[in-house]
Amino acid sequence: MAVMEERSLEQLTDRDAFDSDEIFANFRSLKGGRLKEDFIYRGSSPIDNTYERAAYAEKLIEKAGIQLILNLSDSEESLKERIASAESSVDYYVRLYEDGRVLLPQLTISYSSPEMKKKTADLLRTMTTFKGPYFMHCALGKDRTGFVSLLLEMLAGAEYQEMLDDYMLSYDSFYHVTKISDPAKYDMIRNEYFDVLIRHIVKDETVDPVTADLVPYAEQYLREGGMSKADLDFLKAAIMQ
Repeated sequence: MAVMEERSLEQLTDRDAFDSDEIFANFRSLKGGRLKEDFIYRGSSPIDNTYERAAYAEKLIEKAGIQLILNLSDSEESLKERIASAESSVDYYVRLYEDGRVLLPQLTISYSSPEMKKKTADLLRTMTTFKGPYFMHCALGKDRTGFVSLLLEMLAGAEYQEMLDDYMLSYDSFYHVTKISDPAKYDMIRNEYFDVLIRHIVKDETVDPVTADLVPYAEQYLREGGMSKADLDFLKAAIMQ
């Protein structure tokens, strides 16, 4: 029973339960290591209102002047269906889509698979051919978005705690789970989700991700996806200060 209670997460959908639109929409720029400030953003979907956050995310991507969207979950067909059935304005998103500035890699959650590595490498290679700032989302902006965010943070030299702090903000944005509010659930999420994501990139179990230099592991992941050294150098130059 204790384990079941620890794993149970009640998603909050009342905007008034959050301090800002940004927190409610799980919207923020990536930070950590040498990442450029206010250049790569992540958040919940501006076109999928299943979790009642789409209208807020749509306003925030326009406010941030997003120039390219990385939609990590939708297909071309599902995206068109979402646009057609949108419950609020998606004008900014549609303008980017009609201008060819919405990428649809259809990432899976099989993070270690050759297919995922190739799709991720192809996505980031294509991303750098467009002007930023960029915005990544899936449905919640938590899982696939969390993985790609982690990979980019790692590539930019972010430390373990920086990456963990960013990752856990998503659980505050949906469930009000923080280290202070619910330390048991916080530790469960860190151990069973965040640390597991890291191990999809850092395969060597003898490596301690808290203290190790993780850049080579992020590079290796993308190299295994088909990125050349020149591609990697170009990507790092594009996203790092």
